[in-house]
Amino acid sequence: MVRAAGRAITSLAVIAGTLGVFGMTQAGAATSPPGNGRAIVETLATTQYGTVLVATFGPYTNVPLFELSSDTKTSFACTHTLVATFEGPLTCTGPERDFFTGRTSDEWPAFTTVGPPLAGRGVRASLLGTVYRSGIGEQVTYAGHPLYLFTPPSTPFAPAGEGFFESVLPLPAWHGVWDLVAAANGNAATGPAVVGTGTLPNGTRVLTAGEYPNAVPGGVAVTAYVFGPGTATGPACTVNCSTQWIPVLTQGAPEAVNGVSQGALGVVSTRAGWQVTYHGKPLWLYGFEAPRFGPTGPVTTGTSGNGVGALGPGGVARVVPA
Repeated sequence: MVRAAGRAITSLAVIAGTLGVFGMTQAGAATSPPGNGRAIVETLATTQYGTVLVATFGPYTNVPLFELSSDTKTSFACTHTLVATFEGPLTCTGPERDFFTGRTSDEWPAFTTVGPPLAGRGVRASLLGTVYRSGIGEQVTYAGHPLYLFTPPSTPFAPAGEGFFESVLPLPAWHGVWDLVAAANGNAATGPAVVGTGTLPNGTRVLTAGEYPNAVPGGVAVTAYVFGPGTATGPACTVNCSTQWIPVLTQGAPEAVNGVSQGALGVVSTRAGWQVTYHGKPLWLYGFEAPRFGPTGPVTTGTSGNGVGALGPGGVARVVPA
C-alpha cells in the first residue's frame, strides 16, 4: 500500500505512471450530491470493461463504483473494523463522506443514499437496492452487491482500484478481489484476464493470474489453482466458497503471457461470468492467499501458494506447474 494525496491506496507495489482512460463515453449525466442526498447510479461505456456503474459528485465525474468478491447478500467482508496492515491501520469501509473529507483509514468508502437510489440511463432499476449498515447508513446495492468508492477521487474515469486482490494480513485482510460492476447484470467487470507464471517460496514456477492491472505495470502474479481428487490438508470450503475461492473471470479472450500457451486457455460460462480454464480446468484464486515479502515490501512475482490442499469447488486445491 502507498499513500497518495493523503488517502490510502492499497497495492502490492508502488503505483507507477499515469492511469489511462479506457475509451469512455458517458451514458448518464445526472449529478448526485456528496453524502447528503438521494444517490443516482449512472453508466459509462468503456472499451476494456464494457458498460459499468459510475456516480457523479460535483466536480468528480464518472467516479467508478466497485464490488468485492467476498461480500455476500447476508455478510460483509468489507467492514469498519480497524486492522493493522503493513503500512498502518486501515478500515475497509466507512461513511460515504469519508470519500471527500480526507479520512485516511477508510480504503473503500460505502456508496450511500438518503431515500431509494435512482437509476440513470442504462441502469436496471430492478437491480438497485439498499442495505443498512450501522455507522455507515443505507448502502446502495446492485444485484445484491454492496457498492463502494475508492480513494482518492479522480476525474475523469480512472479505475485505479480495479483488480485489487486483498487477502490476509499484513495486506488488508478483506479476502477478495475488487472489480468494477457490469451494468447489465451486476457481475464483476474484470476486463480481459492475464494468465502468466510466478514463483512460490520454494522456487517452483506455477500458473498465475494477473491482478492490480492499473496499479502495477504488468500486474501482480497471484497463484492460480485447479481442483481434483486427493487428500485435503486445509480447511473445508465455507459460505458457498465465496470468501475462500474466487473464480478467475475474464471479459473477452484471456491473454497468455510469460510462456503460457495461449491454446491451453479457454473459458466456461458460470453464474459469475466467463471463468478462465487451463486445459479445460477452471482456474481459481485463494481468498486467504499469503503474499511474499522482500526487503522493501510485497513482491509482485508470485505469492505463497498456501491454498494447496484446501477443499474447494470440485475437490482438493493444487497449483499448476508452469
